[in-house]
Amino acid sequence: MDAAAWKRVAERVRTRREDELRLTQEQLAARSGVGTATIRLIETAGRQRYQRSTLRQVSQGLGWVPDGIDQILNGEEPTEAEPTTPASDEAYKRLKAELDALRQDVEELKSRQRS
Repeated sequence: MDAAAWKRVAERVRTRREDELRLTQEQLAARSGVGTATIRLIETAGRQRYQRSTLRQVSQGLGWVPDGIDQILNGEEPTEAEPTTPASDEAYKRLKAELDALRQDVEELKSRQRS
């Protein structure tokens, strides 16, 4: 891809992060599972080659389909990812059950301390 395509990516990613999602680079990095330096490089068109998995992770962190950045590189607008329903996600259910159990444990400890 040429430098102009990566400049389009840089602008679109920055706009999405700052204006639409109101995230810091650090927050986007955490959501994407990549380093803050990588986000900075993408937003400044600092490189023209990334691992495919990195671009997919950043796309998903921005709420786009996994090939959203590829779409921008091809001169298209990125497609929004379908929202997931956390209640139907098994991982979410397990985490919620663990959190509920921890809350109950904390309440029991507080009760013991008051006695």
